[in-house]
Amino acid sequence: MDDFFHALGVTKEELMEKSNKSNWPRVIKGAWRKYDSNALVLQGGQHRFAALKRCITDPDQHWWPAKVYVEPLSLNALDRIRANVKEVHTSLCDGECIVHMATYQSKIEEIMNKVDGVSKENDDQNVQDIHDSMQWKVNEFEKSSILRVKQLWDRPKLRKAVTAACDIPGLRQALSVASLDA
Repeated sequence: MDDFFHALGVTKEELMEKSNKSNWPRVIKGAWRKYDSNALVLQGGQHRFAALKRCITDPDQHWWPAKVYVEPLSLNALDRIRANVKEVHTSLCDGECIVHMATYQSKIEEIMNKVDGVSKENDDQNVQDIHDSMQWKVNEFEKSSILRVKQLWDRPKLRKAVTAACDIPGLRQALSVASLDA
């Protein structure tokens, strides 16, 4: 990673500051050769570069903004990036998202309430990975529904009742979180 920052001519903090201002540095092949470094590994978005090569003839214009992760990602996060899929849910799919979140919640509770009371060293990381997955699921709701989902999730009895109601045929597909009055 140090080679990467050196090739850009910035520190980690300077890169973060530039990124926050949408002032991204460009990494060109010459920078990698200059510092005898390997290029970055693209985990997702190959289709964007393929499209650029087909639509824009000037190789100097074959660039795309990218996120750089300076710490290893969880397997769930890496799979999500590599899948290169943006899931779009309409209000008719809110029930399915609630069911997925309830499954994640039960996994967290299972880890936290072990019968033998013995904690494994990777339990904290597993819980964090599941929380990250839940947050992704929350972000899949329409923007107007995200606050309502958080309110629902902070009320365990209501959350369990809504989750149980999703087992009623047809309700899972018809549920609209935005219509709930929490």
